[in-house]
Amino acid sequence: MKKTFFDKMFLAYLLVIMLSFILVIYFTSYSTESALVRQKKEALHQEAQLLSQDVLLPYYNGQLSSAKMKQKVKQLATTMDHQIWLADNKGNIIINSANDSASSTFVNITTYEKDILNTSFSSIGNFHNEFSEKQLSYGIPIYNEEKVLCYYVIYHVPLSQLSAFRSNIALTAYMAFFILIIISFLFLSRFANKILRPLAKINHVARQYASGNFDITLDIKRDDEIGELATSLNYMAGELSRADEYRRSFIANISHDFRSPLTSIKGYVEAILDGTIPPELEKKYLNVVLMESNRLAKLTSSLLTLNNLDNYDVILHKTTFNIVEVIQSISNTFEVLCNKKNIQLVTKYESEESLVFADQSKIQQVLYNLIDNAIKFSHENSIIRIEVSEKNTKYFISVKDFGDGIEKSKQKLVWDRFYKTDTSRGKDKQGTGLGLSIIKEIMKAHKENINLVSTEGVGSEFIFSLPKGSKYNLKQ
Repeated sequence: MKKTFFDKMFLAYLLVIMLSFILVIYFTSYSTESALVRQKKEALHQEAQLLSQDVLLPYYNGQLSSAKMKQKVKQLATTMDHQIWLADNKGNIIINSANDSASSTFVNITTYEKDILNTSFSSIGNFHNEFSEKQLSYGIPIYNEEKVLCYYVIYHVPLSQLSAFRSNIALTAYMAFFILIIISFLFLSRFANKILRPLAKINHVARQYASGNFDITLDIKRDDEIGELATSLNYMAGELSRADEYRRSFIANISHDFRSPLTSIKGYVEAILDGTIPPELEKKYLNVVLMESNRLAKLTSSLLTLNNLDNYDVILHKTTFNIVEVIQSISNTFEVLCNKKNIQLVTKYESEESLVFADQSKIQQVLYNLIDNAIKFSHENSIIRIEVSEKNTKYFISVKDFGDGIEKSKQKLVWDRFYKTDTSRGKDKQGTGLGLSIIKEIMKAHKENINLVSTEGVGSEFIFSLPKGSKYNLKQ
């Protein structure tokens, strides 16, 4: 069975909680017991000092009777609920507050540890098998004012006393931890609702997009990264849908543009071969075949150009060159065509030396396509204006015709591949419908802009920008 992200996260979270709980139990128990033992030893040390001042030293100095001294020691042990062993300076036990409840096998404490009288000690256990229950044993020597050892006191405190107190503290810690776990699970549930469910929706929609269904959209509206992802996916769906429509349109257009000339070529060649076309007319129709062949070659060349420009790693061979010279050179190639329609190319430059930094061959193609397009748009006996202007770090090149113009609703469509209308393409049907698409891709590769300004009945103007070049890098 496939595990979801929530399942994995829940299991990981549960494992972390269990490990954390075990660690909390261990360290809480250990640290609490250590703290209680330390505090108890400090309390016993203070108790021993008070016992020394109030009972033992007065007895040692003869100010207190033996019976009175024993009574006070046992009374203190009963009050504090622990045992007190009192030994003289030789180590002989003279008082055991528990009487027979802890009858010692040894009557001298030095038999437990040889140097026990020299310093204080503490231990946890049954004190050399003297007790059936674990004890905190704490011993301390008692000195008089002359620093002479008088007595040695050993306290035995059952660990059960400390354990009960430790259990109360641990219970409080466990309750707090349990509440924290509940809060954490509530947070996890909230997290699943706010994060994982939207992610599941996004995953479902992404699978629909992968299967080609772009009609479904995400209704997630949030001001965070998930909201941005949902918005991006919706935008992507729209773009993919348009791309899918474009693909179908592209295939239909290219099929039509290839089929028409191929049909003409096939028909005329068959007519010539079977004698339908008389010999004296063969040259005429062979010229038609040649024209259609040239149209196919031009279409194929344009498609290859667009295919190269579609790659993200388009290699541009940028150099510094004079854009004015390029415009003059290209204008000369259209001289015959302009003369046929009596069109005048008017150029205007702010400087005869306008240096730009770009791929010269591709910018030549841009200018060629724009001027060729402008001639198709223009009426006979009109002009085409080409201008180069300078602003800040850019040069702006404009190609303007005074033809019929383009409808506002169709101006964005002229950049689409194979887009042709009588209004936007003129009456010349020999175009491939790819010229402006090629221009757009070339300018995109240069990371520059090209804009169209067109008014019906007035004409159209295309304006693109190029960065300035340095005369020190001028192409020779």
